Amino acid sequence: QCEVVINTSPPVMATDSVTLDVTVLNVTIMSNPAGIPVSGSTNTFDYPILSSVTLTCMVDPLPSTDDVTYQWNTTGCYTNSNYNGGVPGCFPHDQTTQSVTGNDLTAEDAGTITCTVTIGGNEYTSDPFTLRISGIAITGTVLGNNQIVTGNLLTDYSYINAMVTTGTPLIARCVTGLAPTGNDNTVLGGWYFSGSQLPFGVCTGPVVQPRGANLNNSFVGVINLHQCGAFNTAGEGVYTCAIMNSAMMNQSMRLGVYFSGRTAPVIDAPSSSTVTVAVGSPLTLSCTSRGSPPDTFTWRKDSDPTILQSTSITAVTHTSTSAVFRADYSIANVTTSDSGTYTCTVTNPIGSDSETISLVVVGGSCSVTPTNPITLTAGGGVLADGTENVMIECRCISVDGSALETIRWFYPNNTRLKIITSTPSGDPYLSTSNSGALATLVIPTFSASSSGTYTCGMGNDYPPNPMITIGLTIPVTDSSAHTCNTIIVSPTVTDNTAGELFLTDEIQNVTIGCICTSSGSSFGVVSWFMPDGTLVPFQQSNSDTVSYYFSPVVLAQYILHIPTFSSSYTGTYTCGAGSGDISSLLALTTVDLILPVVTIVSNPAGTPLSGSTNTFDYPILSSVTLTCMVDPLPSTDDVTYQWDTTGCYTN
Repeated sequence: QCEVVINTSPPVMATDSVTLDVTVLNVTIMSNPAGIPVSGSTNTFDYPILSSVTLTCMVDPLPSTDDVTYQWNTTGCYTNSNYNGGVPGCFPHDQTTQSVTGNDLTAEDAGTITCTVTIGGNEYTSDPFTLRISGIAITGTVLGNNQIVTGNLLTDYSYINAMVTTGTPLIARCVTGLAPTGNDNTVLGGWYFSGSQLPFGVCTGPVVQPRGANLNNSFVGVINLHQCGAFNTAGEGVYTCAIMNSAMMNQSMRLGVYFSGRTAPVIDAPSSSTVTVAVGSPLTLSCTSRGSPPDTFTWRKDSDPTILQSTSITAVTHTSTSAVFRADYSIANVTTSDSGTYTCTVTNPIGSDSETISLVVVGGSCSVTPTNPITLTAGGGVLADGTENVMIECRCISVDGSALETIRWFYPNNTRLKIITSTPSGDPYLSTSNSGALATLVIPTFSASSSGTYTCGMGNDYPPNPMITIGLTIPVTDSSAHTCNTIIVSPTVTDNTAGELFLTDEIQNVTIGCICTSSGSSFGVVSWFMPDGTLVPFQQSNSDTVSYYFSPVVLAQYILHIPTFSSSYTGTYTCGAGSGDISSLLALTTVDLILPVVTIVSNPAGTPLSGSTNTFDYPILSSVTLTCMVDPLPSTDDVTYQWDTTGCYTN
């Protein structure tokens, strides 16, 4: 509503007129970048943590006068200036330029912003522009050093690593925005180390010094992780900054803190880039790393991303900044499918290194067939002193089933038998076919001097590949001269000579070796018996049924093999020198295979819940004692217990 009063001289005439221009000024806030509009609002925008924005106060139309001033005002933001030297947030409160820029925005800068323009003494105020900050990030410095780490827009559970010079303090800042869901719910936050929240404000180690609190329904902005005094090895590890709202939605980011004296791992080059093994042989690939302690060892095969399980990781030497570690990957019985390239990768916070080894699986399998005497079996046996014309045929085939040539026999001392095609002499000898695909061991007269384990296989050198063995011995009546021992080959155990082995259901490839000696020398024939006293079948090599075979690696060791262990295979297995039934064996030794049953016994028993066999009610504030029962109880002291609880309140 306008009133115009015109004072003129001479008086106004009827022909006089006057024009009045009336202009309405529009003041708005423009943002660059524009931000993400919040659903349901026309003037609220989200910006990522640590991002930047430029706000401009726009006047339309722009006045022709120079008498224009700008005043920015922010409400609802964090304004406590009594912390850390009095540094408030509240971007862009009290600034007086037309354009203002905010960098590294945190929740301290969030609020409702208006711009007031003054023209010729009159004020014009924009509609509010609400700035929200979302996300979580970690920044930090080490006093006396350059900035160590900055995290920006990283996803949940991201890692960033900080290298700290020994003896310097550490300050890492966790900066947050509003609630993770974007809703204005109350938000909590803090730093965690080794599973526990760090205390606030008490300098007894790594502590949290919070800046701000739960104001305006958001977690305001900066949590300092401060290592009181000099940083030491006790502070090394992974710190987690986490925020969580009342709806149990959370975001977190992890900071790994390590001494700057650490070095990247370096793997020792293997002695050979190619390893050649025979089918059925055990294999162990080793990977040795030098440098600072590793975070991870991984084995992978070919281009498959699947991580192979290392059988053992051994710390050869270990300090806070230097270490030698070794990770082994083992295969109990190599097959042709195991051929390929194996890669070991070692990683620590500084870097990683990899080495590859090519595995070549060669050979096939060999079989022996005794032709004289007819009582002799492929597993060997006891022959009377003076037995004449002992003859054992040997053939070998490749992995594709074709016959192999150059088949040879070797004495128990691993020297090769001579080939004789004319009149035989009195010593054991080797007779071959024209092609060399069939080799026959001939012992004209068997005696104590010809007892032992004979080896047959492809090749002129020991050990041949593939190979098979057969043990021959004469009867020995003095049982005191015999000794048999069992050795647990797989799974790996602390004491591999123990008389009992505790196993888990469905464990694969249980293998136990048995070595028998007679007066200090290897006994040629060894037998395994099942818990019910029946003979375990002898096989030429590892098979998919319970059997025993002669080890291609350890001389005179007979391997009991159970492909998949279960309760039906529990009991006492017997090994001894000789052949026949169990009563005829010498120097018997046993191993008990046990599948323990673990139960929880409670005292008092509790009230069973209807419809459940393992759920029990206890009154509030009552007491209960739980006992972990193992049946049967191991005779060894090497027993540990670990309790685990899930589904409980863990905030």
